[in-house]
Amino acid sequence: MSVVSSLRIERGVPHGARDLIWQSFFVEAGRGTTFERHLPWYNDPDVRSVVVRDGRDVAATAIMRPAPQAAVAMIGYVCVGRSRRGQGIGRMLMDALNEAVDDQGFRAAVLWTTKPEVYTGRGYTALRRDRFVRVTKPAGLGADCANFRSEEWPDSGAANGLPAFATDAKIYSADRAMAICACGPRGVTLLDWRGAAIDVATMLSAAGHDDWSVNLTADDPFSDELSSQGYATVASPGAFTMVRYRNADFVLHDVPQVDRI
Repeated sequence: MSVVSSLRIERGVPHGARDLIWQSFFVEAGRGTTFERHLPWYNDPDVRSVVVRDGRDVAATAIMRPAPQAAVAMIGYVCVGRSRRGQGIGRMLMDALNEAVDDQGFRAAVLWTTKPEVYTGRGYTALRRDRFVRVTKPAGLGADCANFRSEEWPDSGAANGLPAFATDAKIYSADRAMAICACGPRGVTLLDWRGAAIDVATMLSAAGHDDWSVNLTADDPFSDELSSQGYATVASPGAFTMVRYRNADFVLHDVPQVDRI
């Protein structure tokens, strides 16, 4: 294994770690607006980073942030610098992260990935897998939605930021529904909603979105309800929810996509 000069748990996300995350998750993927817009919470007092340094350079990093459910840590933005990959630093990073989760008193840690094999050897198991569902409104169906409103999301000071894949987001609201939608190169993605599936879809059509996607748990009836109304829905495998338990009897609640790290 290549020797590194230091490995520390730090409050917030320090400058060098921010640079590596931006390079790994945004520049290399050809996306992103600003770091602060995607991760506005990076300096919150309860956020921690594992930072692996090679001299002054950050070789690897990962972020730990409390989940909406008490005693649960969300893990995200796990990355190793391009020139340091394949040298065992990722395993070192995850081991330190697991230790930090335990030291902070969390009873479980959760992360989301399309590559579960990366984490199974570090104490994580696959709990469930999302369905990525593309929804298309049938031709000729109306989009009558009374008192429809639209605002930019998130607003200043919000706890959540734009998903990594998004360049913009809006919150739509009407008498019978609410929806938060992210817009990006792959189209419109429904992040969160309130109301019946048909009321949400009708409101999105009023906003000009006749074709959009949503991530659903395996047992969520949302897409089935739309299918029964004539909407075309095409599902494909989505991200795995991976969990590491400190207490085997702990019950992990699902984290809505809008709240995930």
